[in-house]
Amino acid sequence: MLVSAIALLAGGIVAYVRTWRVPKLIDPYAGAPSIAYIDTDIDWLACEPIEQIPGKVSGRPIMRGTRIMPDPIVNSYDLGDTMEEIHEGFPALSVAQIKRLIEFPHAQRAQLQP
Repeated sequence: MLVSAIALLAGGIVAYVRTWRVPKLIDPYAGAPSIAYIDTDIDWLACEPIEQIPGKVSGRPIMRGTRIMPDPIVNSYDLGDTMEEIHEGFPALSVAQIKRLIEFPHAQRAQLQP
């Protein structure tokens, strides 16, 4: 869910607009995960659009050419956001890039399962 805030100056002039993501409320008793998590079993560096640069975002895996980490994107999808909603939150990424990021850990998880 996206929420926008508008700050008004004296006289009602719009000074600033900011949009941010608000986590969805999930019923923990419904069987869905109730919090987002970072999946440490995923080898993000095996995913072509991911890079890791020491000193950039504390050396965490990020989308090539950005400071966007893949985990929040995958977690948003796993918690029920659509690709379009995720794209609204990460407009620097194309829908194809988002789809690739979502498919990669799911394929790796499937390989890890016996």
